[in-house]
Amino acid sequence: MSVILDNGDNVGVVTCFEPPEDEDLLTPEAIAAIKIAVSKGQWRDDIRAGMWVGKAIGQVLKRSTARSTSPRRSRNRRGSNW
Repeated sequence: MSVILDNGDNVGVVTCFEPPEDEDLLTPEAIAAIKIAVSKGQWRDDIRAGMWVGKAIGQVLKRSTARSTSPRRSRNRRGSNW
């Protein structure tokens, strides 16, 4: 979103995050299923871990846990990561 200032400059501004409207996503049944799924593995709390707990939760809730590639971490023309 952008705003036009009094001097005529057009600048980008931060907007509020609006979560998706999945009111029925965390039902008591879903929470019980998440607890079962988490208890069956040795999960980690760090998203970088191969056994990240979000993967177990995502499977139960049928949500993708794939991360998009950050442009800053993609290779530049010279082949380095930074």
